[in-house]
Amino acid sequence: MLLEVKHLTYKADQRTILNNINFKLDQGETVAVVGPSGSGKSTFLRSINLLETPTDGQILYHGQNVLEKGYDLTQYREKLGMVFLQLHDNFKPKDYERLEQFVIKWPKEVPLAIELRNTEWFTDEEILDKTCTLF
Repeated sequence: MLLEVKHLTYKADQRTILNNINFKLDQGETVAVVGPSGSGKSTFLRSINLLETPTDGQILYHGQNVLEKGYDLTQYREKLGMVFLQLHDNFKPKDYERLEQFVIKWPKEVPLAIELRNTEWFTDEEILDKTCTLF
């Protein structure tokens, strides 16, 4: 297992943003994190890359918990890169073919994190299904 998230929780200002999230990613897999604005997508991705510090849980990289004291975060961050795209700025559902070509041409060795924030992505079930299978 390349990356495993166990019981990840993130709280800010007495508010729970992420609650008991579990997630697994094998080498070579591509995953899309999809949800409406404010649902915690960015916080989840930022927590995995430790741009935010989770309140509770584990993030296991090759079986080792990167949140444990003494773990080499520099080495972890060198191996786990993320590119954040704000699709509401760049792509709308009518641009699905452009998005598809972008994802297909993206180098597979470079992790890609895409947020679908524009609510238009969730109103057309056919486009949403096609987008989710793209990943």
